[in-house]
Amino acid sequence: MGLLADIYLANDDADALQYDSAPQRFTDRLQYGTITELQLSMLWAIAQGVKWEAKSLRQFVNVFHTDDGERLITRLPVPLLTDLAALTPEQASAVAEKWAASAEMRCKPADARSIIEGLAVCGRKAADTKQNVYLWNCV
Repeated sequence: MGLLADIYLANDDADALQYDSAPQRFTDRLQYGTITELQLSMLWAIAQGVKWEAKSLRQFVNVFHTDDGERLITRLPVPLLTDLAALTPEQASAVAEKWAASAEMRCKPADARSIIEGLAVCGRKAADTKQNVYLWNCV
């Protein structure tokens, strides 16, 4: 069984709910596999240079879940996106190296860097358009 993960922009939580039934309606979206709010919270801690704490997950707002959590939508915290968008290219590379090496990711640094850059772009566009960034997961 695989995990699908899409990151997309929506006007608000009500609009974001439409993604589950009509993802093609959302033009600003990125598609990944195996990205969860836990992994994103760990990325955030690495970007901030702090130790990860479970309480950081409270800033990720669950706006939808169905089928015992097989599909869910989470609103990403604006400060996470702001922090990622503020990284210099050198900092983004260093963060990607650490995140990629974590037990939760175990991927190539280039793959982690691609996700970080995608999140930064989404965060900047969301700020410019007064939208939110959401994570849709499907098991």
